[in-house]
Amino acid sequence: MPTVAVNPSSPPVNTSLMSSSSNNATASNSNSNSSPSSSAVQLDLKHYLTRPSEHLQKYPVLLSAILKETAEGNPDAEFLHEAIEALGNLQTVAPLRTFQEAMGRGLPGKWEWHDLVSKETRESLERKECKRQSIIFELIKGEMAYAKDLENIDIMYIHPLREADPPIITRDRLDSFITDVFHNFAELHAHHQRLVEKFHEVQTEEFPVIRSVIAAVFDAALNFREAYMEYIPNYPTAVYRIDDEMANNPAFKTFVEQCDGIQTPTVLT
Repeated sequence: MPTVAVNPSSPPVNTSLMSSSSNNATASNSNSNSSPSSSAVQLDLKHYLTRPSEHLQKYPVLLSAILKETAEGNPDAEFLHEAIEALGNLQTVAPLRTFQEAMGRGLPGKWEWHDLVSKETRESLERKECKRQSIIFELIKGEMAYAKDLENIDIMYIHPLREADPPIITRDRLDSFITDVFHNFAELHAHHQRLVEKFHEVQTEEFPVIRSVIAAVFDAALNFREAYMEYIPNYPTAVYRIDDEMANNPAFKTFVEQCDGIQTPTVLT
């Protein structure tokens, strides 16, 4: 059963049958006897945090070794096959879930289809199919980034404007300003967040080889058509209100400039 690293950003794991527990314990004791530097403490912490994913990868290796030495006809053989397959599937899904949960958290790592799929799986597919899967992955990744950008409108602009004390825009004008500028962006965000969730469902069920995402895209397009027909014609009004407010309200001008200078978390790298 082909396997992949549980965390694509982690260094390659040594899947030797020899346990490293004693070495780890020795290193830990050695550190405890000396003045620990911040870097040493950090390295130890990261080591322990990666232990579950590293340990998980050892099971298929160990169970395969046991299976190899199991006599033909031994009833354990069937259970070993099933356990190896189940663990292999878990190792395949784990990095995918890491990718899905990374949205907006700025986690480092390479997020491409071929980085999350085992070499054995890639080599078993035709080159054209590998390219197709990579494009589907790019479609999903782009949708995740877009949904996060729409969410950032509320996080970076609308919520701070509503909560500002003293107010950046006077209370009697704030609601109309937000309506004129941001209009029905929240409706767009809801549509695209649902599409992301549908994409993730398809990925989880079919990864690493996705048959189709067309049904999800077509359904979303039918649902968000009216929302876009309302949002797009409002853009000139939004631009006018922003420019007018910046020209006549120094506090708003400063607010926008500060927001524009914020480095938002990288959704995907």
